[in-house]
Amino acid sequence: MVNKDGFIVAAGVHTEMIGKDVSNSDWFQNAIKKSGCSVSEMYFSETYNDYTVSYSCRIVDEKGSVIGVLSTRFNWNYIYDILDKAKIGTKGEVYAINSKGIVIASRNKDEILKRNLIETYPEVQNAVAGDEYGYSIEMEKDKLEGIIGYAHTKGYNSYRGKNWSVIVRETF
Repeated sequence: MVNKDGFIVAAGVHTEMIGKDVSNSDWFQNAIKKSGCSVSEMYFSETYNDYTVSYSCRIVDEKGSVIGVLSTRFNWNYIYDILDKAKIGTKGEVYAINSKGIVIASRNKDEILKRNLIETYPEVQNAVAGDEYGYSIEMEKDKLEGIIGYAHTKGYNSYRGKNWSVIVRETF
C-alpha cells in the first residue's frame, strides 16, 4: 500500500520496502490517474529484481479524494513453469509476446524484452493485429520443415487483457 505521495506505507510480504518512494514509477502514476484497476505491461522491476506485471488501483476516501494506491505483483516465474511444461518437440519454440511483438516469455530467458518476433515470423504480424488464431506451414522443396501457430489473448471476464499472444513453432 502506497500513500498519495508515493511512499510505501504497508507491505504484505516485502516489509523492507516500507518507506520507499515509488512516486515516479509508471504503475503508481497510472493508478493515481485512473479509476479502476491499472495493469502494467510486463517489465523488469529493479525493486523486485525480476520480471513482473503490476496490478494497481487508487484508494479513495468517502469524499472521493485519492489517499493512496493498492498494488500487487504477478510472480512471472509461473510463466516459465507453464512454458517448461508445454508439449513441444526438442526443436520447438514457445513464446508469449506483447502487443508490439516483443518477447515477454520464452524458454530462452535471454530473449525477454530484447527480441521482437515481428522481424522473425510473418505470422506474428497477424497475432499483433489481433487475429484470434492461425498457423502457417513451413515448406522447403516440397518437404515439410515446420509449423508455426499463434493465438491472441482475449483477457478474462471483464478484464480486456493486454493484447498479448502466444506463438508456437515446431520444426521437423
